[in-house]
Order: sequence, then structure tokens, then C-alpha cells
Amino acid sequence: MKDIIIVGGGLTGMLTARYLHDAGANVMLIDQNELGRESSWAGNGVISPLHPWRSSAETLALMHKTQQHYADLCAELQDETRIDPQLTTSGLLSLDTAEACDSAENWLTEQCDADDKSSMNGSILRGNAAIKACEPVLQSQHEQAVFLPDIQQVRNPFLVQAVAASLRQRPMTISEHQPVTKIRSKKNRVTGVRLNGKKFKADKVILATGAHSDVFAELKPVTKGQSLIKEDIILFRGEPGVLNHIVVQGDYYLIPRKDGRILCGTTRAVKHKDKQPDAAVFNELCEFACGLVPSLQDMPIRNHWAGLYARNASHAPSVGAHAEIKGLYLNTGHGEDGMATGLASVQQLVADVLA
Repeated sequence: MKDIIIVGGGLTGMLTARYLHDAGANVMLIDQNELGRESSWAGNGVISPLHPWRSSAETLALMHKTQQHYADLCAELQDETRIDPQLTTSGLLSLDTAEACDSAENWLTEQCDADDKSSMNGSILRGNAAIKACEPVLQSQHEQAVFLPDIQQVRNPFLVQAVAASLRQRPMTISEHQPVTKIRSKKNRVTGVRLNGKKFKADKVILATGAHSDVFAELKPVTKGQSLIKEDIILFRGEPGVLNHIVVQGDYYLIPRKDGRILCGTTRAVKHKDKQPDAAVFNELCEFACGLVPSLQDMPIRNHWAGLYARNASHAPSVGAHAEIKGLYLNTGHGEDGMATGLASVQQLVADVLA
């Protein structure tokens, strides 16, 4: 019998297993595929919403706490596994409408007025000359932009590889490629899970199941209002220094990696769980990227992939104890912001579970 069973081996599930094991709990981690190979692998790795001034207060609070601890986490993982998650301060430049820039400026002013140490540093760039001075490679004309110089990114495939490797160094039970088919409970108290026709007992069960949360009847009150988000990304193989900052325009973005790779992606709401890359979106991404940075036309496109995310209607994740079933906990509904909010949500949930 385990103390705690964690269902979902994405970044949040793996970090939860890591913290609980190190706190002395007897942990079992289960994923229906390979650890870290779903949305955590497929995402863009930015440790912030791409338009943070539009985010809920709950999301921003988790983001600030996550940003404060990411450097320590990455250093620990690199020391343990020799895998560098490549935490990088890229800054973010959002090319937006005047109305959106006014909204962002008001948000930045409110943060400064609040005198909060966790407030985000930023400014509004006015005029195309100021924008090009910030990011010279941009060719299109823009008169206003939001610049957030402290935004960080991580190479998310390297990060999840490092977390998975750190777990395999620990004496815990890991089950991959087998889905949990049922959460077992008795008299409104969780008793374990059913996996591959077998019963596994536990005092507590944590569901960190992302876009697959809707398969569990226990989560219907949460998943009922969720929207499904699909993110398509293409990868240009360039040289370091072509693009200096994360650049966002509407629902599209460019993200430069340390080795010269440049991601171009977009997100949209979808109705079905289809992770296949969309050929029409591929063309949209190419048009956006090459229109903004014409030199990308000469760079080879190495890959095109897609990931799925579940986002709560409130745009704030559900983190904590189940309302009716004792011993059942959840961490879901982060949407595409899971890299920005996941670490703090895990720390919050672990404290609740161990209390």
C-alpha cells in the first residue's frame, strides 16, 4: 500500500512526486504514456503567460512564486542529472494594438503602486524606432509595444527529461504506458486506483491529468467548464543571435533558444482531442514568422508538432483537495500557462497534502 498515488506524469505530476518523496512519503507515479511526453514536452517553455496583463489574479500569484523558485530547481536538477534545462532570461516584446498597450500600461502602473516585490518590471515602447532598437531584426512597422525584460524561458523537453531522470534515481514506483481506469473510494474517502485490472491502494490520490481530466467522473464539477486548447509549433533551425527576445503578436509568437533554434507557435480553442499538427496552421505560422523576420525564409524548418491543454473557465487552475471525497486532490486547468504556474501550484498542493 502506498501513502500517495499520483496520476499524471507531466511536469506537475513529476514535480509533485519528487517533492513528496523527498518529504518522506511512499509515492507511486502513474502515466498513460511515457513520463513528460505530453503537453509538458510540447509546450513553448515560457515562464509567464504571453499576455500577463490579461491573466487572473490567481494565475499571476502562482506565476510570481514559480519565477522565484525556477532557478533553484534548474540548478538542483542539473546537479543531480547533468541535464541543463537551459533557463534563460529572454525578455518578452508584445506587438499589440494601442488599446492593448493602454491596458498593459495600466496593469504595470497598478503593480508599481502596490509596491509589491513580486511585481513585474516593464514598459511601453512608443514608435517604430524604439521597437526596432529593442529588436532590430523585426521588419514590420509597429508604433507601440509592451516590453517585459525579465521574462524567462526554459527548454521544456530538457526540463522534463531532467525531472524524469531525477525521479528514476529515487526508489519510488513508476508505472508508464498504462492508464488509470478508475479512482476507487469508499464512503466518500479515496482508497486507491484501478490500473490494468489491478487494485492499488493508497491513503491519498492526486490527479494531475491535464487535458485528460475529463475521463474521471470525480472531476466533472471542474472539467465541465473547461476549454480545450491546442498549440501548434514549428521549429526554425538558425544561428544564435538572430532573434534576441520572445516576440508576441496577437495569438502568435516567436521564441529564440540559446542554440539558435526559433520556435513559432499559436494557440486556439478546439473541440476535440486531436494532437495531430494542422497543415493549415503550419502555413499561417510560416507566413507570420517570415513576415515579421524575413531572414527566417532562408532557415530550414525542422519540425511541426502540437500539444493539448485544458483551461478552466475562470482562467485559474484548480489546485487542492476535492470538495467531496476525502484524500483526493487535484491540480488541473492550467491551460497553456502550466509552465508558468506549475511549480508554485505543486508546492501549494504538496503543503496541503502533507498538512
